[in-house]
Amino acid sequence: MSISRRQFLGVSGVGFGALAAHIYVPKRVFADVPQSGRVKRVLILHAGGGMRSSCLFNAHVAPQWNPYGAVSSSDLDADGAPLLAAAEWGVGGVLVGDKKPIALAQWGGAKLPLVSQIADKISVVGAVDHDPTASQGDGNHYSATVRMCGGAPDAPAGLLTMISRQLDGQSPLPPTIVGGSGPLGASVYGIGSGDFSQYRALFLNGPSDFRYPRDGSAGGDPDWVKGLESRLDDGIVRARPNALLGRIQSFLGIKQAGLSYGAVLAHPALRLAYAPAEALGVTTDGKPLTSQMLMEPFGVAPAMGAPPAGYVVDTMWGGPTALGVRLLQLGAPVVAVGVGGWDFHSDEDKGLPPLAASLGRALSALYFTLSRIADADGKSYWDTTLIAVTSEFGRDNTSATADDGLSIGYNRGNGSDHHGTSPSRYQALPFTGGAIVGGRLFAPTDEACNPQDHAVASPSLLATMMGSIGVDPSTYLQAPMMMELFK
Repeated sequence: MSISRRQFLGVSGVGFGALAAHIYVPKRVFADVPQSGRVKRVLILHAGGGMRSSCLFNAHVAPQWNPYGAVSSSDLDADGAPLLAAAEWGVGGVLVGDKKPIALAQWGGAKLPLVSQIADKISVVGAVDHDPTASQGDGNHYSATVRMCGGAPDAPAGLLTMISRQLDGQSPLPPTIVGGSGPLGASVYGIGSGDFSQYRALFLNGPSDFRYPRDGSAGGDPDWVKGLESRLDDGIVRARPNALLGRIQSFLGIKQAGLSYGAVLAHPALRLAYAPAEALGVTTDGKPLTSQMLMEPFGVAPAMGAPPAGYVVDTMWGGPTALGVRLLQLGAPVVAVGVGGWDFHSDEDKGLPPLAASLGRALSALYFTLSRIADADGKSYWDTTLIAVTSEFGRDNTSATADDGLSIGYNRGNGSDHHGTSPSRYQALPFTGGAIVGGRLFAPTDEACNPQDHAVASPSLLATMMGSIGVDPSTYLQAPMMMELFK
């Protein structure tokens, strides 16, 4: 029996034992996509601020557009192993950091590969454009973010809100966003006005939201506390009869949704570093998947005490992405993880490398962990999860020469800008997961970042993500899916 979102919100007391014991299998709401019906969930990594994607995922462009170089077939990692798995797309040297594979104690000393060593598992769309019919690219953070997350500059809802509306409470958790708050972050995937407002995606700040144990019981707070909170909320609404009222009401709606899903969100495995021994799901060899095991590949630091020797901490993408995996395990059909800070108008030469290496590690950790988490029918989570990286635009306005005090590949502040010219307009965005054909480069560009043949409209990427889990994208997006991405 299926229940609506409103009916689900009225149900309380989800048993934790039941959540840990079974794998949630989402119900399809339209016919399976050919050859991709096995995708059950989507994870989006959103780089807020404008990721210089040519340096990361289209690295064979000219040095003006990628001053960091590309990984080559002759390169070796720090252990002397080949650094690059064969792939059509150019793997940016900035993605691999110090080139040191990490030995994972929680996994019996298995090595976490560098992202270049799994390049054959990843495919890249080399020329993603918000509007291929426009004379110039969108260089405005705000409108470009709405385009990327909602498919149009005036989109009434983000992708996760669209999916939430279509699923209408069929999943144990709604589409959920982790991090990336504000108008330039992943939170825009969860916008929704008018009829969409009641379906807005759930928003979490990150792992610190789960520092303390939650009460998932039906009772929750005492009645007098609930009454006081309700009166305070009503007072805020009455005091804001202006343009802020819509935002306040949307916030209260998200808050209520969070409370309504409290039983699921109280699962102790969401506490990660604060409860590292807690388990959720099993590995492909039948072992309980503890939070300690999940944390190590992503570099999530222990909450108590210093990390053990050899434990490599990551403070950027690691924690939010690991939390995203747990939310997928608990039944969220789509999770968008947001990490900002990519808007390097200056000092990009210092700030981009660690941020890009962190993203590279997150992709490697996703491959490592998801391929070892058991799903139904003898498959792994890697087999049944689609992963995408997005941003609002790329970067441009950098020097082709070292004349007049400029460095090749940067502006005068050793950064980059976004004026809507080709390197900014045409993003190189990766897709991966077991259902994705690996190592391919679709819609390639020349060395100046101009499409060699055609660009792919960003709404097609949104349609691909939506349709892959059985939600009909044509209801909201008039763009074709990229079926060539799938095996």
